[in-house]
Amino acid sequence: MTENFKNDSEKNEGVLQLINNSSEIVSSAVVGVAAGLLTGDPAVATIFGAGGKAVEIGFKMIGNEISERMSGPREKVRAGAAISFAIAGISKRLKNGESLREDGFFDKNHTKRSNCDEVLENVVLKAQREPEEKKIPYISSIYANTAFEAEISADLSHKIIKSAEQLTYQQLCILSMVGRRENDEDALGDFQPNPQLNHPLELSKLLHDCFELVTNGYIQGGLTLTFGGRLPQYETLNAKSLYLENIGIALFRLMNLQNIPGDDIIPIAKLLHWEKSISPESGEVSWSPKI
Repeated sequence: MTENFKNDSEKNEGVLQLINNSSEIVSSAVVGVAAGLLTGDPAVATIFGAGGKAVEIGFKMIGNEISERMSGPREKVRAGAAISFAIAGISKRLKNGESLREDGFFDKNHTKRSNCDEVLENVVLKAQREPEEKKIPYISSIYANTAFEAEISADLSHKIIKSAEQLTYQQLCILSMVGRRENDEDALGDFQPNPQLNHPLELSKLLHDCFELVTNGYIQGGLTLTFGGRLPQYETLNAKSLYLENIGIALFRLMNLQNIPGDDIIPIAKLLHWEKSISPESGEVSWSPKI
């Protein structure tokens, strides 16, 4: 077994190097699971079982290929992190008793590639070029979850990956906040600023993000935008009326956006939850965060 372990490690040196480099982003526990699968660790192999062989082969093939084409050291860290997070995500669902999909997703076609291979390559390449590294675990989740859900076609997976690439981390945080709010109607209040008020730049930028998400069909709800002066004027944004729509629902579920840390959500909630106050002395109107 020791000799087999050594041979397998040498054969897959490229992908293993990516995984080891990912320790700058990924925890040692996640790196251990990823490396264990690709070096034949019996404990990890037991979790993946016979049905996980195609997954293992796909990670080795794509990982080794990508490792040969990369030049930038940070690209290698990101690519390794994507592979590590994806393997850990699959391992977690298998430990929970779930089964990999059995609809041909892992079967090779005439080009000796599978839909599984193409989705994985897309995920790793997008993560490799992603400067907002906080996005990488959520991009990786697209592959890990698609491996289990037969109703998610390869084409839809590629669409979701492209959407994830185009959205900023803050926009993913907004999707996370809206998805969570749907399960807790009191999570956010109504935001109805004074139409004459020029909002701080951060709030203005955040509401632009919301507007883009509504315009592109990720979320729906009450948002009215007008322009005037140096900064845009937002007549109304009823935060409690926002809800996920279409591709936004798929992004929330397949990217595991419910796992975005609360520390990244709270500042957004504060900006979207302003209240009006009137000075009893001067009668001056002002707006400030309520939470």
